[in-house]
Amino acid sequence: MLNRAPFEFDEHVPHARAAGSSRREDGGRPALAPASARDGASCAEAAHRFSADERLVLELADAMTRDIEVPDEMMARLNDALRRAAALLELVATVAAYNMVSRLLVALACRALRLPARGRCCS
Repeated sequence: MLNRAPFEFDEHVPHARAAGSSRREDGGRPALAPASARDGASCAEAAHRFSADERLVLELADAMTRDIEVPDEMMARLNDALRRAAALLELVATVAAYNMVSRLLVALACRALRLPARGRCCS
């Protein structure tokens, strides 16, 4: 997992299944985890089953998570695809929020919200 937050990943598997992800696609950890976490490839390279716009969103998430800064060329493609500044702001804010949550959970060593992990996770 790119953010090393297994709790966050595990919480989203049921949502992926409800949205139509097959057991083979999500298969639990790490099958839904970005390929980057397994073999150095980017999320977008591993996402051949997604549309071009979905792959662009995955590229953004990968860039924001790994590098924090988003290349100008990628922002231009996002602007072209989304066509609305508000949509781009919402997308970037969503990726940023998930990165923040992952970092919070990892810092607190959370495995589940109700169960303390190593005595540091608040319930």
